[in-house]
Amino acid sequence: MEHLVNFIVWAFTVLGVTIIVTQSTLFYPIREKVDGFSRYLGTLLGCPLCFSFWAAIMVSLATQSNTGNLFLDGCLGSGLLYYITNRTK
Repeated sequence: MEHLVNFIVWAFTVLGVTIIVTQSTLFYPIREKVDGFSRYLGTLLGCPLCFSFWAAIMVSLATQSNTGNLFLDGCLGSGLLYYITNRTK
């Protein structure tokens, strides 16, 4: 049961950070500045699917990895975001 709770907390953290950074008005000026500085990084901050991969890796580094493999954690974060955002289509 503890593993399930840890996964749910990890998932909500990844999804929350991703939505806040890529879509919120709070981060809009930062996304614009970064886009002016580097088109690649600007695209990364504007793409929820791309950003969730790296956010999942960072959350896994800050906490405990879900899979024991950071690449798989990144894929899990992106896949989870993709599943949740495209579920209603």
